[in-house]
Amino acid sequence: MRCLGMFINLHQVDPLMIGQQTASAPIDANLERAAKEFEAAFIGQMLTFSGVGDALVSGEGKMASAFTGFFIEALAEDLAETGAFGLAEKFYEKLTMDGEL
Repeated sequence: MRCLGMFINLHQVDPLMIGQQTASAPIDANLERAAKEFEAAFIGQMLTFSGVGDALVSGEGKMASAFTGFFIEALAEDLAETGAFGLAEKFYEKLTMDGEL
């Protein structure tokens, strides 16, 4: 069964395997975490280069701009955690396709 956060393909669920851990469970968890971290980094770069940081501190000076990086990083992590973009799920699928793991 492949699961990424709240996304589970119910057509691939084996009722006999529910509740059982497999040897690949730690690998799957690590891949899910890595996929979400990569999505957060990707979203963070998109936000940075879109000018969001400049818009946030417009007229506030250098003191406000010192913290925009932290804000953008937190915003990107929140967006990645919600799965709104769906990138982590796609990254995870590509990493696990064709039974490579």
